[in-house]
Amino acid sequence: MTEPRLVATDLDGTLLNAEGVISGLNQRALREAADRGIEVVVATGRPWRWLQVLEPLHDLDLHVLTSNGAVRYDLHGGVVTSHDSLDVDVVAEVIGDLRGADSRLGFALEHVDGWSCDEVYLAHSTVAVPGATVRPIDEALNVSPAVKLLVRSADLPSDRLAEVLAPLIGDRLTPTWSFVVSPGLLEISSPGVTKASGLQRVLDDLDIAAAEAVAFGDMPNDIAMLQLVGRGFVMSNAHPSLHELGLPVAGDHDDSGVGRTLLGLLGHDD
Repeated sequence: MTEPRLVATDLDGTLLNAEGVISGLNQRALREAADRGIEVVVATGRPWRWLQVLEPLHDLDLHVLTSNGAVRYDLHGGVVTSHDSLDVDVVAEVIGDLRGADSRLGFALEHVDGWSCDEVYLAHSTVAVPGATVRPIDEALNVSPAVKLLVRSADLPSDRLAEVLAPLIGDRLTPTWSFVVSPGLLEISSPGVTKASGLQRVLDDLDIAAAEAVAFGDMPNDIAMLQLVGRGFVMSNAHPSLHELGLPVAGDHDDSGVGRTLLGLLGHDD
């Protein structure tokens, strides 16, 4: 196989193992790729504030996309370089429609510089909500630029929540999800903003064709990115919807599937 010019990888469930760390083998593979002049992109649904897991790779010149491609982040400088803000009026309209369909929904906003959630979202959360400012979501819309709207269900799992709410959202915003959890969680970006759109910007800046790139992912928010590149790899632990794409399987995230596959692409037999 032709050696790729760029490799992009998701974090949770993909580059990170079950303990939430980057294995030694995964680190070795990405370092060898970087040493060969291959560009390395991390594309995650996480906000930029939750990137401590990348500490072992801080010496590499990584391209970092956060919030499902809505934010470009300079890891070395510790600053957001650009972002795709949500339109306040559109989000307010969508929230109104979703509330009309289910008054039990909770809402949160990922701002460029923090995040807010309402009391209902907090009540539906299954884990601790670190660093959030709890306030009415309508008020939060006017506080600072937001890049992602989060919707938490009272009872539906994430996949079912997406099926119910996506038709109500239409093409006004772009919904996706990345956690198999109940109560479910839907992640919503500006129209057309995905990991693929963020990655396309990087490819354009570097003058690299999508066909020359490879990518790894495990959840629905990775699908557009996997379909953009020349070779998209699905983790064996991925959500069933990704296996339906017919893409090659990289192995399990808990067995350094990214690193093993990438080293194979770089000509290693082990």
